[in-house]
Amino acid sequence: MTESETMRKPPMIGDSIALDLANTHFNVRKRLFDGIESEPALASWLKDAGPRVTGGADTPDGVVNKNLVIRFHELRDVIRAAGARAADGLPPLAVEVEALNAFARSIPSSPQLLPDDEGVWHLRAHADGATPEVALAMISADMLTLLGGPRAQQLRACPAPNCPLFFLQDRPRRHWCSPACGTRARAAASYARHAQARTRPLHNPPRSVTPTT
Repeated sequence: MTESETMRKPPMIGDSIALDLANTHFNVRKRLFDGIESEPALASWLKDAGPRVTGGADTPDGVVNKNLVIRFHELRDVIRAAGARAADGLPPLAVEVEALNAFARSIPSSPQLLPDDEGVWHLRAHADGATPEVALAMISADMLTLLGGPRAQQLRACPAPNCPLFFLQDRPRRHWCSPACGTRARAAASYARHAQARTRPLHNPPRSVTPTT
């Protein structure tokens, strides 16, 4: 894998910071990429996430080492597993909840009302400081809030071909993680219909035979 591929930016859908971490496992042109596979990649993602991973504090600051990359991978694996079950209408497994609880209680935090980018207030966990360790706890707390609240029913796995992303179906007409995936899904369905029509055998009606005398 080239350096440009390694540093390829994962999508930030913005529905949930926990789902944005889950979505660092993403697809580009039918190839899967890991958006936090290295120290520089994780540092870049934390910078892009900014205050969203610290409940309103400044951009996370601290040394990103190999051990921290492993911990973020572990948290992402748990979020993706619990997210897949929620997308199927199933509750999370006890082992998944305990793992999320362990990440969340690793630092002291408190609930606070904090605004989103549009100025809407949301109840979120908050911890003083802005470090990668705080980010781990805040991301896991966000996933716990998601799983334990009404938004769990909105969690979806994108049904577009080759898309491994999660999103929240916050409106009835939203069926994919992004408009681009919606376009690809419709194009794939149209291609499948045309391919089926081309391979469907033709059934000609039997020709009438005039009896001879």
